[in-house]
Amino acid sequence: ITESSAAPVRAALRSAHLDSSIDAVVLRINSPGGSATVSESLWRTSQNLVAEKPLIVSFGNVAASGGFYSAMSANRIFAHSATITGSIGVILARANFGQLSKKLGIDVDVIHPEGGGGKYAHLFGGGPAALTESWNEVIEKRLDVIMDGMYGLFKKRVMEGRKMDGPAVENLARGRVWSGLDAYRNGLIDELGGLNESLDYAKQMIGVEKDDAVNIRVFPKPSNALWKVLGLSKETRDDDFEVNDVKEGMTRTLVKEFGGLLIVNLL
Repeated sequence: ITESSAAPVRAALRSAHLDSSIDAVVLRINSPGGSATVSESLWRTSQNLVAEKPLIVSFGNVAASGGFYSAMSANRIFAHSATITGSIGVILARANFGQLSKKLGIDVDVIHPEGGGGKYAHLFGGGPAALTESWNEVIEKRLDVIMDGMYGLFKKRVMEGRKMDGPAVENLARGRVWSGLDAYRNGLIDELGGLNESLDYAKQMIGVEKDDAVNIRVFPKPSNALWKVLGLSKETRDDDFEVNDVKEGMTRTLVKEFGGLLIVNLL
């Protein structure tokens, strides 16, 4: 999960929030994680949506770390038995080319203007010094404080979203990875199932019978190449489909291979 991958999802969630013709949202997540900050932004956008409309999350093959974090606002979470999920934890890694730069005879000098910045600010700016200077004990202690704060916030979101107390979450956290089946047994998800079951539950939440047809908008829109792969004709290339067509004709291929946000427009 990066800012570039999350930005269109946040935009679609905000659009769904404001669009009176959309009654419920199904968010398909297929991600091993990424930025903690971006995951928090997805959580916050989802939280705003849930205040007005149901949000059902469907986990794909992987929904771990930031992918799991992003789902904590959902009214209901579905996953397959073999989905890789959980990984409630935070890590920080960086490449250090200090030894390589010495072998190549490359020196990096850092100048701090008087009163113009923190002593270690250059280590987090993305410049050459950030890639060549080793972290000392002082820096590591400061990073531990930052990481503990991120980890604590992640656990708080899980406690709120999954209605668990702190010890229960900690027992499932610390970076542990769970199968969908184990996640279900431990209360990290609500039900075992795929996108079809998520769509059915969305219909149930807004009072529509399971077998009733509804209109679905898919975000991002499938490309022309994908339409050909799915065998859909030009006449069927529309923003809206009957749910049965989606379930039987294109859903699994579309989401598994391309991911995306599925907005259920229940008319």
